[in-house]
Formats: sequence, structure tokens, C-alpha cells
Amino acid sequence: MRIGCTYKSMQPAGDGVVVELTDGSRRRYDLVVAADGVESTIREALFPKAPRPRFLGQGTWRAVLPRPAELERTTLWVGPHFKAGLDPVSRDRMYVFFNQNRDPLETIAPEQFGPIFQGLLAGCPSPRLRRLAGQLDGGASIIYKPIEVLLMPPPWHAGRVVLIGDAAHATTPHLASGACMGIEDAIVLADEIGRAATVEAALDAYQARRWERCRLIVENSARLGEIEMHGGDRRAHAQIMQESFMALAEPI
Repeated sequence: MRIGCTYKSMQPAGDGVVVELTDGSRRRYDLVVAADGVESTIREALFPKAPRPRFLGQGTWRAVLPRPAELERTTLWVGPHFKAGLDPVSRDRMYVFFNQNRDPLETIAPEQFGPIFQGLLAGCPSPRLRRLAGQLDGGASIIYKPIEVLLMPPPWHAGRVVLIGDAAHATTPHLASGACMGIEDAIVLADEIGRAATVEAALDAYQARRWERCRLIVENSARLGEIEMHGGDRRAHAQIMQESFMALAEPI
């Protein structure tokens, strides 16, 4: 493992890839796994015509706060144009989020994260959420990110370089499954490499196993976001959630 460096260039070399790193070293690898996120530079280099991440029209605010004793399970609030939730992550900590409709051109300075998040929670109809606003002081760790979506059409590999995770299929947080999709990719890729006769066969099998499941999650999650943003049919929202979670429960 190397920290503080990345790749500078990649060149196919027979049954491998020669990679020049930004620390000046050059190495040859049998396989390069591109797990460099929604803004993947490797995807752009390999597939110059690949789609770009699409901003959905929402941003998500997140913070980790002390967990009250009465919070035993994930709790959600869905209003006409927002969604908020609390999720226990340990015995004494919880995760709070708030999805907000945003202008894609807006830039938010980090020093404004706290006041903005406080105002959003303070304006919620739920007294439980309003009480949390006071905990978002200068000591709270707050993250804001615009919500983007990307679904890379096949193929997800070129030669001995393969895309996984958000580099291939970045989903919105509405199904809380983005990180899980990346973990599943790694498990399936390792499984297929272990059983296939060649690396090429393994990469084809990995993509075949992952495509439909990832497509479903990316598209359904984005659809949930659109319904929430525009105050759409709540029954349709519930049905998409149910169908998606049933699909997620299936073996990978």
C-alpha cells in the first residue's frame, strides 16, 4: 500500500499493465482495479466517451452526533420536498442526514455548513429533529455533498484495467447502498478471478454478474430522489423501496 501518490500513466504490456506513479516509480501489474470514485480519472482515460456524473438536484447534509437512548432503529421523515433520518451506528453515536433541494451552481463554504444544517433541522416539523439543531455547533463534524448519479454502460474493463464501485455505478444515497455495491463488486471480482481460467474471462463474468443488480439500484435510487424532490406519489415511492430492498436481499 502506498499513501500520498497515484498513477501518472498506464500502458498495456502484453498480459499486464505498466503503471507510472506520481512518486516517479514504474511497476508492472497483472491487473489494475480502478476504484477511484464517481470522478474517476481512470474511467475518463480509458473511456473518453463515457457518461459524466449527473447532478440530481439535491444535496445531502450529514453529521455524527450522540445517540439518545430511545433511538433503537433507523427513523425517517419524508416531507413534500425533503427527507431526513437518524441511524444508530454504535452504542453511543448516531448518524443524521438531511436531503435538500439545491441549485447545482451553488458553492457552499465549509464555515457555513453548521449554520445551514442547523437552520434546516430547526425548520423541520418534528420536535425530535429540531432539538438536534442545537448540537450542530462548531465542534460537530458536518459534511455536505451534491448528489450525483452515474451508470457506466458495458464494458467496465479495457484490457487488464477494470472499474469497480462508484467509478462504474455511482448511486444516490436514497437506498443507502452505494458503499455496499462497491463491497459487492470486490467480492464478486475476487470470486471470478479465483475460478476463471483467464483474467479476461474473469472480468467478463464479473461484469455479467454485476450489471443488472447495479443498474437496478442506480436507477431506482435516482427515481426515489426525483419523487422526493417533486413531491411525487408516495405509494410509488414505497413500492420502489420495497422492490429494491427485496432485490438487495437476493444473493450476489
